[in-house]
Amino acid sequence: MKNIVLTKALSSSCNAQLLKGCSLFVEDSSTHIVYFVNLEGIIVLDENFKTKTVIPCRDQFDYFDPVSIDLLQDRNEVCIILKNAQVITMDVESYAICTVGFLGETCLATAWSPDETILTVSEDDRVVFYDGSFEIINYWNLSNSDTGKESLVAVGWGSAETQFQGSAGKAVRKPVEVSRSAYPEDSHNSYIRWRADGSVVTVSFHERESDERRIAVFNRDGELMARLKNYESLEEIFSIRPSGNCIATTTRSSDGARMLVFYEKNGEKRREMLLSPMADQSKIINMQWDVEASCLCVHVQYNDKEELELWTESNYDWKRQWTASFKGALNWKWDTEKARRMCVLLNDGVYIRLYFSRLLGLVGSTALVVGTGTLHLTDFERCPVPPPLYEYALTIKGAAHSYAFDDSRLAVIDSDMTLHIARHLFYTKQQ
Repeated sequence: MKNIVLTKALSSSCNAQLLKGCSLFVEDSSTHIVYFVNLEGIIVLDENFKTKTVIPCRDQFDYFDPVSIDLLQDRNEVCIILKNAQVITMDVESYAICTVGFLGETCLATAWSPDETILTVSEDDRVVFYDGSFEIINYWNLSNSDTGKESLVAVGWGSAETQFQGSAGKAVRKPVEVSRSAYPEDSHNSYIRWRADGSVVTVSFHERESDERRIAVFNRDGELMARLKNYESLEEIFSIRPSGNCIATTTRSSDGARMLVFYEKNGEKRREMLLSPMADQSKIINMQWDVEASCLCVHVQYNDKEELELWTESNYDWKRQWTASFKGALNWKWDTEKARRMCVLLNDGVYIRLYFSRLLGLVGSTALVVGTGTLHLTDFERCPVPPPLYEYALTIKGAAHSYAFDDSRLAVIDSDMTLHIARHLFYTKQQ
């Protein structure tokens, strides 16, 4: 199995003072020009992180509180949507600002389809679908109780209730009350994610009547296809796999652990895996697959730091293979065209590009695979076992950031940038 390795990083702090306070940005994948927006206006950096222009906007508008910024390449313009639902566009060549109009009364979240022809907007009590001219093509009320066109209908055949279980089985067949209410830390925000092919869009929202976190799946025409079945309370952050039908979100188990839960597009729960043993000490801020679905980035917030974790899957075995800690808040995005390329904006205004690769950890016949809190080592001359099996596991403190090893030594840098050195003498060859 290959490891996720950080192979290149570019950063700049020369515009830190200018970018401080920015939380929204978008980068052109082809030219690497970056557009930032804050409460004052728009800032444009070139491919070398040099300031191209600054466009003040607060004086031009009575209200300027951006919710989203997107680059519409077919139109050669940047689209900014404000919280009061006002739509603003900027030409990427002349930097001319144009007011398009208003969508509704309030805008909570937005997302353009990958082909830039449909805009999905979460308003106060509904999800609205607009065309490229910002005309409504469909909408769905959040209070709607419909289950969707593709949701499965259970008739009970083959279920435990229809099978003979004897007196002992009847005694234990008692209903178990499970809370589905949103967690107290739920921000009640809405989140919108399109699948890479543009055929499916998923919306996470807080349902006021039931006080539950709900996730609904729509087709590109705005028709409800399914709703994720709430078998337990769900946390608010989720991600949809760029290809396939997998939707990932998180929940908390009865023992306080945080679980990563996978659903199908039809709303059915498929499987889950342990993400963190103690959910009450952290909060999930964001979670996204890269464009190739080769790794899942999980953004975790702690009391004293924030972390980016990269998880990979092989044979249904999930491993946390790279982690980095940051002292302040941050925002990040995967590149929309290149796999395993990420842009990160720190709260102090530092902008970073990260380039990852999938590489074999191999020295001679010895292979190293980074696992969740462990390093798996195997000498294939002595123990030829296939992944995810391994010969020896070395527990590491915290999470791995980078590593290097040879026949006798192993060096690991953890997420807090602490260097650990070990000697794995069990690999000494017998003469």
